[in-house]
Amino acid sequence: MHAFAANIPVLGNVHENLRNILKVLERISVEHADIQQRVAVFAECSLTGYAVKDVERALKDEHLIPCAINVVQCACKKFRSACIFGLAYRENSGDVKNSAIAVNEEGNLVANQAKIQLVPTDAFATPGRELYTFELFKTCCSIIICHDSRHPELVRLPVLRGARVIFYLSWETFHDDGPVPREEKQLGSYRAQVQARAVENRVWVVHSNCAGNPTDLENGSHGMSKIVGPDGVVRCESGINMREGCDTDFVHCHIDLEQATALYAKESLNESFFMKEWWEEGMKKLVSVYPEESFLKVESKDMRRLFVSEMKRYSSI
Repeated sequence: MHAFAANIPVLGNVHENLRNILKVLERISVEHADIQQRVAVFAECSLTGYAVKDVERALKDEHLIPCAINVVQCACKKFRSACIFGLAYRENSGDVKNSAIAVNEEGNLVANQAKIQLVPTDAFATPGRELYTFELFKTCCSIIICHDSRHPELVRLPVLRGARVIFYLSWETFHDDGPVPREEKQLGSYRAQVQARAVENRVWVVHSNCAGNPTDLENGSHGMSKIVGPDGVVRCESGINMREGCDTDFVHCHIDLEQATALYAKESLNESFFMKEWWEEGMKKLVSVYPEESFLKVESKDMRRLFVSEMKRYSSI
């Protein structure tokens, strides 16, 4: 598997965000055509935008988000790449979740993971209550979203159920309830928490954060999208802002799955460990494989029609 972590701005317009996602997928397919197992990862709410007003506008048309998801599915199938992206998602119950969608290289939606631990900027959302694992390229994976990363159990539980790659989507806005700093020396704790989740479980973590916006700080984060190995070493990392003149910025790295042993996570299940039963109970109650009956397959003529219609907005495909 080869992972690509996007470091691009997120706008308040679904069509513009969709176009940027497609551009990144296309660039990856062209520049890295020799790589067979590609997965591109985008930031929290990278499709809808994160501001409440942007989410409300995106959800006003009940067909817009399903259409956009279908377009990404078609693009994944066209480019033979998997993709994970964030969005505000209205469930059949009417609840809105801050979610992440995983699409495989066949264009099938294989996971929809809701953010568990919400923060004040998640005012539009209700918290998720279940952790999922799913497969990409026959590898068990899981997802956390932004503030979830500060709760180590939300990584360890899926790892104990077999996950060896954790995808981490964020639009980081709060640290100790203050504004996000943008100076490198102040950002060490953000990097450290991603490294900790990787090394304490001995798994890979692929992190995509919204890029910084130097002209409008409130409408951006601090970038630093990265890929961290099971040894806790940062294998690649972007800058705070998107590279000048590059609207498809990303970092990438080969994911050597033999290194993802989950060694330290497995110690939680040692017979001699007094919390073994507690972890086992959590695994059974809180973590499940994303149900196959919930998969959305890219097969219908309607999806292809929507794809062709949207591609007219995006002339390079």
